Amino acid sequence: MLDSWIDEFLVTAKYMNISRAASELHMTQPNLSRHIKQMEAEIGFRLFAHQGGRLVLTPAGVEYAENLAGIMSNLRELTKRCATMPDNIHQPLTVQKAPYPDEAGKLYLRFLNKVINEENFYEFNFVSESQSRKTFKPSVLDGEVDIAVLYLFEAPEVAIPRLAQDGFSALFLAKVPLGVWLPAEHELAHETEISVEQLSCVTVLFPNNPNYPLGEGYENLLAKHSLTPNYREVHIGSRLSFIFHQNPEYAYLFPYDMRDDFTLSWQDSRVMIPLDKNVTFSVYVIAAKESGLF
Repeated sequence: MLDSWIDEFLVTAKYMNISRAASELHMTQPNLSRHIKQMEAEIGFRLFAHQGGRLVLTPAGVEYAENLAGIMSNLRELTKRCATMPDNIHQPLTVQKAPYPDEAGKLYLRFLNKVINEENFYEFNFVSESQSRKTFKPSVLDGEVDIAVLYLFEAPEVAIPRLAQDGFSALFLAKVPLGVWLPAEHELAHETEISVEQLSCVTVLFPNNPNYPLGEGYENLLAKHSLTPNYREVHIGSRLSFIFHQNPEYAYLFPYDMRDDFTLSWQDSRVMIPLDKNVTFSVYVIAAKESGLF
């Protein structure tokens, strides 16, 4: 209401005549006079006075009129600029990517959006560990990335306090079932589920990538069952494209969800069989504690 009163005041101050001002404003004289009185009551001082039958500005009215014209012009320009801005606020957030083939990392984008980006506030910018040249935790603590997706076989009640002691805030994203990606001719390729005991009879290939989450977990899993790990490690730097082109006789461990979303089984020579349903690994997103992100 005060904005419209200001416009009416400025037009009246321009003509110093209620009749002419009302005509330009397409309103009646009584309404204009009433609005000016209401504005004076609102701001606490008089704007106009009558002198010798003429309408004049008070000293405060002169000061008000001289400054309000510029203020209102700036306000309208500001309003026009703001009207062109998008409704959604997007703050860039750099995320260190999952150490899986590129499409596989997109699976966890759904988890990230659900847990920390429900209001579409963040715009994720993904970088790989090969770009940062550091493992996940140092990248976060050194400020090279804002958050990283971390994979652990530990349950949240164990992992989150331990990560806090190391200087991280952590959010649990999801529990992910594991699958065994086997050669189609393997004797287990027609099973509906592979037990941990059966897994120990399969030679599993792991990259020597410190960010790859499943190697250490695999060893711990078999140790819990008093079984001997049966695996080979391949030097591949930080890329996993070798998986699709090399060593066809070995098996691999992958998130079982990848079988549908990213069709690892596009190779007719391989199949994905779920591992024991009681064996899962947990996905976390971590940030430096002082970042205050969560």
